Amino acid sequence: MICKVCNTLNEPKVKKCVTCGEKIKIRKIKFTVGDSKRMLSYKMKIMPAYKIILRYLMPAIVVLFLVFLIVTNIDNILRSLIPPPKEKQIVEETKIIENEKPDKEKAIIEESKKVEEKVIKKETLTKIIPKTELKEPEKKEIHNVYEGMVESDSSIFYASDSKRMVLVPSQIIEIGNDNDQLAKPSHEVKVDAFYMDAFEVTNGEYRKFLIETNYKLLSDYPHFTDSRFNEDRQPMINVSHQDAESYARWAGKRLPSEEEWECAAKGGMNYKYTTGNELNQSMANYFNSINDGKTSVVGSYKPNPYGIYDLGGNVCELISDVLTPYIGNNSFSPSWGKWTYRGGSWLSQGDELRTFDRRSTEYESGSVGNKGFRCVISKSAVLKK
Repeated sequence: MICKVCNTLNEPKVKKCVTCGEKIKIRKIKFTVGDSKRMLSYKMKIMPAYKIILRYLMPAIVVLFLVFLIVTNIDNILRSLIPPPKEKQIVEETKIIENEKPDKEKAIIEESKKVEEKVIKKETLTKIIPKTELKEPEKKEIHNVYEGMVESDSSIFYASDSKRMVLVPSQIIEIGNDNDQLAKPSHEVKVDAFYMDAFEVTNGEYRKFLIETNYKLLSDYPHFTDSRFNEDRQPMINVSHQDAESYARWAGKRLPSEEEWECAAKGGMNYKYTTGNELNQSMANYFNSINDGKTSVVGSYKPNPYGIYDLGGNVCELISDVLTPYIGNNSFSPSWGKWTYRGGSWLSQGDELRTFDRRSTEYESGSVGNKGFRCVISKSAVLKK
């Protein structure tokens, strides 16, 4: 036994140290004998999979990702830490300035091209419709020669747009219809004499107006590039109400009232349809397919007794009035107060070609080419001139 005081090695059974005489303490080791099964078997505690992932795999993935980022971006990191020499910076700045120059030049070239395109478009329009045609012709000159036109001096008038107008005499006429919700009741009105355009305003005539006035359109007119609708002698379509009124003012005219339009459509005979008391597709351009149909060249069908063409079909015509109920009509309609048109179009069914039929423009699509217009001027206004 070894003495803890003097570190002397003594015999195993000695109770006191031979050198210092200190009592040697013997440490007893206790052994416990347990269950034989517990001694032989060893229970391993298995760690759950999610704990293994969180404790070992996730940190390893993060470390690898950071290493990957550092390796792939080492050039940028070194450049940020070590600034390049001044000479290199100057070279890089000059390169940037040189790269900017072509972009500015491109922008200038593109702007010049746009200006050239506008000039070319204006030149082509003027070639199609020379400005010399805008002069007011002599009364005997015939601009639109179609069979059946009235030719007497008192019944023909040319306004400042060089467009033929025919006289609708003063008369008392019955308008409306008792069996139609918007057109009832039937009643008589007095209509003073007026001149009405013999033909709907055409694309060519509207282009004159645009060139002469440099008018800024309120709406886009994509039909100018559509071969189905863009011929000079086809009617102007999808025109907004304000754009139509602007053309009328330029020509010294106005849009017709409902009474004037219905009076002209009845031809002095109180006709049911704009073509008379009968209607078929040989008399007017209507009831066509939206995919295959199109507007006709103005004057393609016979005129009415006054010498006015295409009052029914081809394009529905804008009126100066908004829809209001006739006196005695107390029915409600969402159309009251909306701009109106008359006559039906190449897409319309036969009912819309009735002389008394009233429609609201809000129910017509502006993208299918079915709204147009024609103008009027009071005879009294012509006499004052």
